Amino acid sequence: MVASTDYLVIDLAMQTAKVKPIGDYLFARQGDNRRPLPVWFKQHDQPFPLTDYLIVWEQTNAQGTPLTIEGVTTAGAVVGQVMFYYPSQVFAVPGTVTGHFAIKKAEQVISSIDMTFEVAKDNVLMDIDTTPFLNDWEKFKASLQTETDQIKSSLSGLQEQSQALSDQAAANKQLVEDNAVAKKTDLANFLKTSGDQALSGKLIVSDLGLTKDGSLIPLVNARPTTNVWAEKQSGLYYYDASATGTVTPPYLQDNNKTGYVLFVYQDVNNFYMNWLGSGWEEYKRNGVYGSWLNKSGITIFSGSWKVGDTIQLACDRTLFDVLRFHFYFRNQNRYVDVFYLEGQAMFMTTDDNGIHVDNIFMEYPDNTHIKMTQFKDMFTYQSTPTDVTTAISVDIKGIKITES
Repeated sequence: MVASTDYLVIDLAMQTAKVKPIGDYLFARQGDNRRPLPVWFKQHDQPFPLTDYLIVWEQTNAQGTPLTIEGVTTAGAVVGQVMFYYPSQVFAVPGTVTGHFAIKKAEQVISSIDMTFEVAKDNVLMDIDTTPFLNDWEKFKASLQTETDQIKSSLSGLQEQSQALSDQAAANKQLVEDNAVAKKTDLANFLKTSGDQALSGKLIVSDLGLTKDGSLIPLVNARPTTNVWAEKQSGLYYYDASATGTVTPPYLQDNNKTGYVLFVYQDVNNFYMNWLGSGWEEYKRNGVYGSWLNKSGITIFSGSWKVGDTIQLACDRTLFDVLRFHFYFRNQNRYVDVFYLEGQAMFMTTDDNGIHVDNIFMEYPDNTHIKMTQFKDMFTYQSTPTDVTTAISVDIKGIKITES
């Protein structure tokens, strides 16, 4: 077990731009793999819990090439301690490596100060000249010759295939010019009927789906619709919410007022639609419509909010199961999912005083408004919460995941 005094301590709260050499903790040579580095992550000199966080190393090597890796980690005996194992790509180039750790969870990213270490050159990679073995240079040249021979053989096979394809294309072209194949409209009429049918007619080049210059004509074009529920064929449809009589989901953002609907049709009692880009989707199964679904969430408010303010939502909140609040407070992003009838949102932040527990209390005057009634803040060892009166930045998304 590694002693705590042998860990490289990284304080994530350090704000000044510094470069820290870590050669005392990490020796590396070109070609190394799974080289371990004991790291102890802290914040304000307190152990930083890494639960649900992803640890990433981001660097540039001596040649200036950027690299981002997720090394294998094993937890240490104390909160915040890990053994980080670097893969071989980190040590591919000898010289000075400059990099930093990034601790990630959801949309939160905390990066460390820059650190440097040296990758020593592996002096035995070349010029081994002991008989009866070939030295590395001769082996390298022999491998190049083998690769060259294989490439020549592959090229010869490709040339033969290319000539066969050219011959076949010429034969197909001649068939078309000789009107020796059926016309596309005849084929379509045949497929629409049942039973055996005789095919006749001609097929010209334009019927093959080609323009005059030989480029492909798109096989699928979005068809305009004002009511996708009335369509009777699967496909991609185009809508414009401003067009008279257009039927749309209960709420669309401005950038989704025009767009596309993917429609999968089985019969009048069973179909599915997805309003691409907006998140809205709906099913009809055995003649019964399900609720509108929006599993990715749609923004229904974005702005500032403080105690006493009543905010206007973009649509009826009861369309959703969950309201996802994105608070930006103390330069930290926090996400809280609240059942659409609940009146409290709680989250945690940190600063020099320690860990804060923040509670926002709210009420709903109606289905499209929310009023903040209280904003209470309490940090570690504080006996009485403090009222927060300043405005806080907030985004609200409506999420619907159940069909009931």
